[in-house]
Amino acid sequence: MIGLAEARDLDAAIGAFVDALEPDAIAHPDVVPIWETVLAGAQRMNAAVTLLSRRVEETRAWERTGHRSAAEFMAKWSGMSVAAARSQLDTARKVDELPAIEERLRSGALSGAQ
Repeated sequence: MIGLAEARDLDAAIGAFVDALEPDAIAHPDVVPIWETVLAGAQRMNAAVTLLSRRVEETRAWERTGHRSAAEFMAKWSGMSVAAARSQLDTARKVDELPAIEERLRSGALSGAQ
């Protein structure tokens, strides 16, 4: 199970990677494979955000911060539109009922938008 410490370690590792990234120093033959790897990681992170969305809604933290809905709260913090946040919440709720879809989402084979 993942806890707050592991999430913070992940954020630190991603931060270190991005800080060290020097795109112009990467040899041309390596650029596309690195880009593909980073893209796959981003898709998995987006899956994690989608999977966590339902739990964010359940906390009702959005009420305590003066937002009218979980989608509004999530939009403010993520930079996405309220409509996109609503869609993400809908997807998170549906994933619980569809284990095959959840597996594809977790593997990065399916994006939250898909």
